[in-house]
Amino acid sequence: MFQGKPLVNALIAATYKGYTENADTYYQSARADGEGVVTIRLTHAGPWLIRTVHMLPSKDTKDADWESWWASMTLEVRTE
Repeated sequence: MFQGKPLVNALIAATYKGYTENADTYYQSARADGEGVVTIRLTHAGPWLIRTVHMLPSKDTKDADWESWWASMTLEVRTE
């Protein structure tokens, strides 16, 4: 959601704490659907960072071309 509306097509990324450039399974990403919903398969137990950045042209200042809106959360996937 952004300003009370679904953030359609937002790129949402999930990174596992053990991520390295050679381990693609530790990084997952997907785009939000028409309702702002995204599903990401978290492939490993342990801590994950979920994040997105939404960029809009700046309207309030001549000192910047863009405004960035960041959202992130951390969670831990546990094994049973």
